[in-house]
Amino acid sequence: MTFKINNTWIGFHNNIKELTNILEKKQSPSSLVNRTVKHYLSNYFASTSLTLTATSSNESRTLDYKLPFVGPLSTYARRRIKHLTRSYCKNLDVKLVFAP
Repeated sequence: MTFKINNTWIGFHNNIKELTNILEKKQSPSSLVNRTVKHYLSNYFASTSLTLTATSSNESRTLDYKLPFVGPLSTYARRRIKHLTRSYCKNLDVKLVFAP
């Protein structure tokens, strides 16, 4: 048996789906598997870096976020987040960095 370390979100997603299918065939409780995956992902995203830079109340604040790269959805997410911040947060600039 060989092991492969995934460095992409798609590879991780595929491995989780495969593992879930195997555990379902062995009649493991799906709620336990889903809870474990959600716990891991919430810990992963909680550790995502956040930097806040603010100089004065009149100047805009800049938030830098590092998010996992998920292919074409990353571009869509970037556009939607920019649109939302321009619409609802006038003095806020969000900078996104997508990493594998």
